[in-house]
Amino acid sequence: MFTEVSAGLQSLKLISDFLEANRSLKNYNELESAIADVYAKLHTANEKLASANELILDLQQRNSSLQAKIDDLEREKLGKSEFETEIRKYQKHTFPTGMIAYAIKQEYADSVDDYDYVCKQCADNGKLSKLQPTLIRKIIVCPNCGSNIWIKK
Repeated sequence: MFTEVSAGLQSLKLISDFLEANRSLKNYNELESAIADVYAKLHTANEKLASANELILDLQQRNSSLQAKIDDLEREKLGKSEFETEIRKYQKHTFPTGMIAYAIKQEYADSVDDYDYVCKQCADNGKLSKLQPTLIRKIIVCPNCGSNIWIKK
């Protein structure tokens, strides 16, 4: 009977160990499932991070492009401002031939004999181009657009 009781106790111990192992196995399976969920969430987060990085790079490129346009516009505005300041020193002048140019105002001329004319066509396009004398004393020419201005009949 002692042997039978001992065998019964051993059987109970074996069942207890089996149940404990089964509980550990259940916990292990739950742990494996939780780890798989974490990896899936990490994968999703990495995909979103990659998309965000692409978006950031695209936005940085757009920002750089817009900044370059802003810089160009500021330079253009400064150029127009400088042009406006310079063109105020000139007034329209009609030559005896009927041709028109901009002549420097008396208060800005270096001397009375200073013939400082600016091409009207270029000035209308926002550029100051001083007309240059030619060998033919009746003509002055614009070095920028090539216009010939007859100043004498």
